[in-house]
Amino acid sequence: MIKLFKKYILEPYIDLLFPPVCVLCNKNLDDQQRILCVPCLNEIPKYHSSNSYSFPTKKFDTLYVLYEYDERVQVLIHLFKYNRFLTLAKYFAQTALNSYPDITQNDYSALVPVPLYKTKFRERGYNQSTIFAKHLSEQINTLVSDQYLIRRRYTLSQTHLNREEREQNVADAFYCPQEFSGGKILLIDDVITTGSTANACADALKRAGAEIVDVFVLANPVLRVGDAHHSVIKEIEQ
Repeated sequence: MIKLFKKYILEPYIDLLFPPVCVLCNKNLDDQQRILCVPCLNEIPKYHSSNSYSFPTKKFDTLYVLYEYDERVQVLIHLFKYNRFLTLAKYFAQTALNSYPDITQNDYSALVPVPLYKTKFRERGYNQSTIFAKHLSEQINTLVSDQYLIRRRYTLSQTHLNREEREQNVADAFYCPQEFSGGKILLIDDVITTGSTANACADALKRAGAEIVDVFVLANPVLRVGDAHHSVIKEIEQ
């Protein structure tokens, strides 16, 4: 009842008094748009494999990155991750399919979001990777499982850690209670920097029997070696 009241009674008046605007350009949005206008969405640069970043100890297989990392992407991920702008997941999922149409042919067994530790999940109220995974699953017709990976312990924010510290921070932090007999998994996260988290998750899934673990992320903010404290992801904490 409360949701219906908000949707059909309250929201029209709110939109009338405070018309929704694009978070990037501040122009008014039409009735079919939320958060982003189409021109701003289309102007965000898609990721190109020529800019791919090398992961020296890669344990996952294919990496899919959606956007080039810039200030606009940083804002969107921050809003999505910390401010409950969950409608952005629909934009991300549709862009994912447009950018990687062949992903529908990969025959994944499941989409697996990188899990949050239980205390962080309670604080935030949702896992942004799960939200994105659910919208992406609708595009590629694959089920989401948030039970294939468990984060067994609390880990520090990766933001101000260098490569070695990141690897140590997430070492054995994940385990997979499921046993696989081969199959392909698509691991979902918001960003990938050194690949430490993706490696830890892929390792847990492969130890449980998964044959292939691909990774899909929104962006790849490159961490400058030896300069972690000035990384471009300083505002996007793990």
